[in-house]
Amino acid sequence: VASSRTTNSGRFTAISAKGATRAAKTNLEKSQRLRFILAPQSREQFEQEALSDEFESIIRALSDLDVRKAEAFKKEDKQMILSAIERSGGGTQGLNQTVCQQLRRWLVESAGQIVEAQRAKSKKERSPKYSQMLVNYGRLLGDSANAFSSPEQDKAIELFHEALEEDRAALDAAGARDEASEERIKVARDLFMIGSAHYWRREFPQALEKLEEARDAYIAVHGSDAHPDVAKVQTLMGPTLMKLERWEEAVASLRAAARNHESGSHAEAECLSFLAYVLFKMPHGGKAEADEATDLRERVLEINRAYFGNEHPEVAMSLFQLARGAAEAGDRAASADYYRQATDIYSKIFGEDHEKTRKMRQRYVSAAAAAANLNEVARKNSSFTSKSSQALSMYDEQRAGALFPEGMVADNRQLP
Repeated sequence: VASSRTTNSGRFTAISAKGATRAAKTNLEKSQRLRFILAPQSREQFEQEALSDEFESIIRALSDLDVRKAEAFKKEDKQMILSAIERSGGGTQGLNQTVCQQLRRWLVESAGQIVEAQRAKSKKERSPKYSQMLVNYGRLLGDSANAFSSPEQDKAIELFHEALEEDRAALDAAGARDEASEERIKVARDLFMIGSAHYWRREFPQALEKLEEARDAYIAVHGSDAHPDVAKVQTLMGPTLMKLERWEEAVASLRAAARNHESGSHAEAECLSFLAYVLFKMPHGGKAEADEATDLRERVLEINRAYFGNEHPEVAMSLFQLARGAAEAGDRAASADYYRQATDIYSKIFGEDHEKTRKMRQRYVSAAAAAANLNEVARKNSSFTSKSSQALSMYDEQRAGALFPEGMVADNRQLP
């Protein structure tokens, strides 16, 4: 079975039918390893381009990997293989995740070998894209980390600092020449990556310091803050400032970022998700902020449906955010409906018995029970005065809340 999408040049990604079948038959054991073999010429091209020109293409290929879109050497074998996969514990989505994890592990190992080979050379012999290789190797390590503070995260920060040192030296050497602008962009990129690494390690003061340096560096290069590079930094500054309880600054940073992201892009959706979360959680926020947060989340859902299609985990997550917001606003019927839609998507993607599907269904059942309880309370209260019929008593609110405990709203304090 070949992967659903290869890189631009179509050289780097291939998975054997034997490996796919074995993965299905072994119930997708995480200990299974797939081997990836490249011809000598392709290996040389891979080492030159995988961490530079082809990196983003490879990452996109990984994110879009889907065994259902694959082809078999013999076309009649495809249905047989897919049937075997569906009978396994995780189904096609489980196999996609397993293969993707194996590919990422192989990429991390290969990236380490490529960087070490470059590092062993003299500076004159190194690739002119060495700092880009360091950054992308760091990104792979950070993505593979299993904890906020881990050896992979430590190594990633070291790589970003090494890239920054390389690029600052190149900037000093460039002086006032034309290439100085390119080197300044690289320095800004390195500062952003260091700030991002500190953010994911929950080191928020250090993260903010580097992100502010990156923002100022990008503004200096582009001559204005109205640029997607600046917006990218401001987007991450938003939740960083929120974590430091600088709420108004967080909102201002995210509003500025939202103005400069490409309309309808995934970057815009991410920025609006952060903004909605901050507005909803502001200590002194009111109904206006809560209503705006809901409008923003509906916009995020619209963008994600257009960008990913209707049946995608990102769409389910957008529905989950709307369900959580509706629950906190007291609209339990709307909350239940959003949870139902998210459950339907997870069921189609992961299967009925997958852990994610079960958890989302549990939230839906709890929300539906709470909504039904409120309807019953409203019916019983219909004989009360007009004023009392428009609002539930404190006792009835407590009864409804007992059917919708906070733990079922899935980590209210987490960022989207």
